[in-house]
Amino acid sequence: MERRTAAMAFAMSGDLESAFVQLDLLANYFQWKGKNAFDKIEFFEPLKQDPRWDKLIKQFENNN
Repeated sequence: MERRTAAMAFAMSGDLESAFVQLDLLANYFQWKGKNAFDKIEFFEPLKQDPRWDKLIKQFENNN
């Protein structure tokens, strides 16, 4: 949960690179399952224009 909170804080402050680092860790290292914890949160709106966003959302959906 702390990494998700950190990603939100980074996104809100405009540090998109750090936000993506945290989300990548959640998706690929910790293998967080499901996209709803990210896709519906307004704080992540700045990230949704970046092509990395869709890749991460797909990874969250595919995690077992």
